[in-house]
Amino acid sequence: MTGTRLLVNRGWIANGKASTTTARFSEPGPRRIVGLAKLPGEKPSSWTPDNEPSKNQWYWIDVADMSKRAQTQALVVEEVDEGGRDTATERDMRDAGLPLPKEPTANLRNNHLEYAVTWFSLSAATLAMIAFRKKIVGGSVTGAAALRGSRGRLH
Repeated sequence: MTGTRLLVNRGWIANGKASTTTARFSEPGPRRIVGLAKLPGEKPSSWTPDNEPSKNQWYWIDVADMSKRAQTQALVVEEVDEGGRDTATERDMRDAGLPLPKEPTANLRNNHLEYAVTWFSLSAATLAMIAFRKKIVGGSVTGAAALRGSRGRLH
């Protein structure tokens, strides 16, 4: 996306270690980042504290408020670690107050149990309807055939 201002989540910074320099992003102009686009989300849970923008304390990503304050698009790009860092480098980054990007992960919802229960329930209901229909319809047909066979005609 050329010429578009976006919010970039560069990663986690240890409490009290935030660097006063913004090394990679201090100079104006375009930058290349590798990341995942995240749609606007809601507050994660009732246990998460409210953001305090006046103190620059953000506990969760409020895309609407952050993008309004920073005058950017209402989209967050979560910078991901491209690999190649070792533990020492990670420790150095943490001690220097630099952000630690997340490893790229796909958080897919796992609804397999719900789907299984739904389909087995539908199958059981269908079998019950078939059995009920065979009992009612099949029973009368069998009874009528038995009457026909014993008396010759149905009364």
